[in-house]
Amino acid sequence: MRFDTTVRKTNEDEETFLQNLLADMTLEDKIGQMSQMEINMLMQDDPDSNNNNNNTTTKKKRLDWDKANLYIGTMGIGSVLNAVGGSPNHGAQPWSSADYRQWSIQLQQIAKDHGRPPVIWGLDSVHGANYLRDATWTPSPLNLAATFNRTQAALAGQWASQDTRAAGIHWLFSPLLGLAWVSSFARVYETFGEDPYLVGLMATAMIQGIERIDDSNNKNNATSSSVVPNRAAACAKHFIGYPMPRTGHDRAPSWIPTRHLYQYFVRPWQKVLNETNVKTIMESYTETDGVPNVANPQHLRYLLRYRLQFKGVLVTDYNEINNLNDWHHIVKHTGDSVEPSTVHALKEGTVDMSMIPYTVDGFVQATANAVRTNQLDESRIHESARRVLRLKMQLGMFDADQQMTMDNGGSTTQEEPQALQMARDSLILTKTTSSLLPLRADAQGLQVLVTGPTANSRIYQTGGWTVAWQGPNDEKESFTTGSTVYQALLNRVGEGLFQNVIFRCGTDILGEECSDDNEDTTNPTDDGGNRRKMGFFDQLSGIGSDIKDGISDIGDDIGDGIDDVGKWISGDGGSDSDKNNEETSIQRAVDAAKDMDLVLICVGEEAYAEKPGDIRSLYLPFGQLQLVQQMRENYPTKPLILVYFGGRPRLLDIAPALVDAVVLAFLPGPHGGEAVADLLSGHYSPSGRLPITYPAATDGGGVPYLHTISDQCTTGTGPLPHYTYAPCPVEWSFGHGLSYVDFVYSNFQVSGNLETGITVRVEVANTGTMEAAETVMVFTFDEFRSTTPEYKRLRAVEKIWIQPKESKLVTLDIPSEEFKFVGPHDDHHYILDPTISFWVVIGANTDCRTDPSDVLCVRVEPPANGSHEMPLPACQAACDLWMNDASHSCGPQFGLSSFQDCLSMCQASSSEPVSYASVGTEGWGWNYVNCLESVLWGFQQEPPVTAEADCAKMTRLCRDVFATEKLNEFGLGQGVVKFQSSGTSSLGSSQPPPLLPPPPPPSLQQGGDGPPSSTRPSAAIITFALLSGLVGAVFIVMAMSGVPFRLPRKARSGQSDEEELAFSSVEMFTVTHPNGNGISASTGGREGQGGDSTSLSFGILPSDASDLLRRIEYRKRQEFTSVPTTIRS
Repeated sequence: MRFDTTVRKTNEDEETFLQNLLADMTLEDKIGQMSQMEINMLMQDDPDSNNNNNNTTTKKKRLDWDKANLYIGTMGIGSVLNAVGGSPNHGAQPWSSADYRQWSIQLQQIAKDHGRPPVIWGLDSVHGANYLRDATWTPSPLNLAATFNRTQAALAGQWASQDTRAAGIHWLFSPLLGLAWVSSFARVYETFGEDPYLVGLMATAMIQGIERIDDSNNKNNATSSSVVPNRAAACAKHFIGYPMPRTGHDRAPSWIPTRHLYQYFVRPWQKVLNETNVKTIMESYTETDGVPNVANPQHLRYLLRYRLQFKGVLVTDYNEINNLNDWHHIVKHTGDSVEPSTVHALKEGTVDMSMIPYTVDGFVQATANAVRTNQLDESRIHESARRVLRLKMQLGMFDADQQMTMDNGGSTTQEEPQALQMARDSLILTKTTSSLLPLRADAQGLQVLVTGPTANSRIYQTGGWTVAWQGPNDEKESFTTGSTVYQALLNRVGEGLFQNVIFRCGTDILGEECSDDNEDTTNPTDDGGNRRKMGFFDQLSGIGSDIKDGISDIGDDIGDGIDDVGKWISGDGGSDSDKNNEETSIQRAVDAAKDMDLVLICVGEEAYAEKPGDIRSLYLPFGQLQLVQQMRENYPTKPLILVYFGGRPRLLDIAPALVDAVVLAFLPGPHGGEAVADLLSGHYSPSGRLPITYPAATDGGGVPYLHTISDQCTTGTGPLPHYTYAPCPVEWSFGHGLSYVDFVYSNFQVSGNLETGITVRVEVANTGTMEAAETVMVFTFDEFRSTTPEYKRLRAVEKIWIQPKESKLVTLDIPSEEFKFVGPHDDHHYILDPTISFWVVIGANTDCRTDPSDVLCVRVEPPANGSHEMPLPACQAACDLWMNDASHSCGPQFGLSSFQDCLSMCQASSSEPVSYASVGTEGWGWNYVNCLESVLWGFQQEPPVTAEADCAKMTRLCRDVFATEKLNEFGLGQGVVKFQSSGTSSLGSSQPPPLLPPPPPPSLQQGGDGPPSSTRPSAAIITFALLSGLVGAVFIVMAMSGVPFRLPRKARSGQSDEEELAFSSVEMFTVTHPNGNGISASTGGREGQGGDSTSLSFGILPSDASDLLRRIEYRKRQEFTSVPTTIRS
């Protein structure tokens, strides 16, 4: 391909531009746009600036022009990803935005020189532009969720976008829409928590912030930055069900029933796709029900493209197409060819771009060969390339005024004061005595000991995806802003509250010996300088020193890392000094606390990301917990405050019971130390609330909070068995969090109903002496439901700011859509049941199941007059498709004038009394709904023929409900088989059904009685002839074998089961041809009721195939009833 792709002409039509662009592309050019490669394949060490630097992780980098010209220029690869680094373990140097911008400009220049479209660069900006040295690093998404403030999420997205764009990068791989239901999962901190509503709320706000267009010409736009590019694309990830591995290990299979997938995991995606124009989505590593997501047609085609109507770019996760062979083992490669996995993924799924970091050549070759050997159609490649090019066009990458230079990059945000406020808002105070916090001091001030492995580390405050994939290795080299907890308190000495602040390390992050000499904590490394991670035995806790002797001898038998097991179990931190009776680091901390007024103990976990962050136990290292235990044993009355830093809720065991206050900080970022110091000092009232359930045990009981009501534990501490059942206890519940002021709720009112939506009004008063923020949460408790209800469910939330002694009226509207759930007869459609009773509740700690008399519980009953009976859900879904589908509203083509007409017609099909055979029937049924969806999905893939011809498919490819009125999905009911006239849309005509396509209804006809038979498709005629012959052959075989046949009939009132099995009458049908030849059959009735034994006669089929059967009619003798069966043409 060789043409000018750098600039789109002013006012040039987008479609015309794309069409011309694609017309000039070869097959390989299009595949190149579908390919994304690792940026570090195109980088090399810069020899001009590294003469005296032997550290491979900090050497200055530059573009390798030969490789860049090969991949970008010659091959036309359209996308790169990742941070620029160099170490084998994905380490990266915190380059500045100017460094990245220079490399990005060079890539675009190479593409331009070769006549290629611009290259789009994707980067994991998870908590701000976390790979850029001069960017604002915000708290983790889990911390943002703890603020329950969507404005904070939008700001975080906006800053990440501006800083990433200042680096010349258009694409942010953020945010993550998964639900944190597995506490040990290594990516909990990347989520917005465990609740579908909260995740959708915060993700929507962040995407709006990321994709917000900067308008430098708008003087009223205070956040305008004059950055080119002036817009970026968010990438919602990971579709779908990723954070639900059965084992808790990253990339392990997700165990999610389909009903739960739609009930909970799809919900955030619905909100995001309804309320934003998110441009890209990333599928996930995981597999669900044995099918990897990258090649799952149910997820990527039916759910994402059809049900959710996503039109943008779908990118794979890292190397996921090749993982069909390497990881999932569902296809087998032959030699070096990746063609089997490539073909399988592109056929089964709908991905547009393959993230193939180091084997991009193989993907391009395999895809091209698959097209040339007719394994793939080129239209599949064309469509994906079109989506990628449209994305680049939407981002202005072809526009002249968006061409990057080093002078139009603007500046990074450097919003450090606001980032500090985000950190403050995200801290959760879960426990305190009334007299301890906020801290108070006499005239001399407080003397404070700060101890624990996370007390003096910004690394552990910030976590993974910072500087490098697994987080920074070196504190001093990685951070330019913020402070540790110890540094923040030390800086306050002399200000009145603190007289003296000292530090003792206590233990390192693995619970082992540490040195008090370190000013900053760094990640532990092994002898080779590589990051040490916690092993299995490092993670065990609370097992007691009494089993030390039984374990300490097994180290040599089971591998490295076990030799020291006896050391940490005994709690001495594993120091050789203990063997010589020297003081351990825990003892040094205990001794230092002797003359202190209080002790601040900071515990937590190391930095990690993704699979390398897997753990086998949720417990903290035993050494950390022993630090807390020994402090309490030595000082029974001294105030102890516990602060936890980490990316997931590690079990704190007995620590919360031993301390006077607990602060959950999770990963607040570099400014976390200052935020903790401000909270303790009373500079603000804490307002963070738990966005997850904090577990108390390893069994996962009580997690998530919206578990089903039937998920209960046994209670009791004595010997088994226990016979008392109750909800499983947790450490702290979802939504829990304390404040320094009291909030009083009053005048709680609820109005509306499930069909129209619910409105909640409540007054909130701040009775304290300081201004504070309060999170108003509305939950519902379903009393009974056709599928087991959740214990409770968050429905609405609003965060408000209240001055002392002030009251505010809060009004929250909950639309009826929020109350829909997946019913019992189908596992992937939503229903609304207005007949259920439920409670509407204010507050995370209000429980209407245990105390329904609470004033913050309002019970909502269905109308007493029964006017809100539940319409059949399958009928609602089917009529939505007939009447309301965006692309085709086919109902009027068949005489349906309104949704209610359609609903009435469908519900009439369920008049048959419920019997064993018809249990669960819902009108036309869910199988019918699924069929309609398939047909309508087909409408969207091809240009429409005519409305009449397309709509005809709905009665030809699916059941013809107009010809089988009042029959349910099992063919049962009081209805009769009817046929639609070839010249009219009326029902019940004796004329034969028309062949495809059917005529339009009278309102659309231009006159005449419909198309002549000579215009009917010959394929349909031949098909009908073959079916007729098959029917005749069946009858002949039955007659020769002596097998009687019976046509079903409706049982008369009062018949017994035995009587129903036998016919009480003789029924006959005759098929008559125009030439007089016919087929007739009669069935004998019961003795005494007349009728002959079974007799059959078959006519000869006419030789002229165009003169087919003209009429099928039923003739009754004696007490015949209409045959309730469907006869299809």
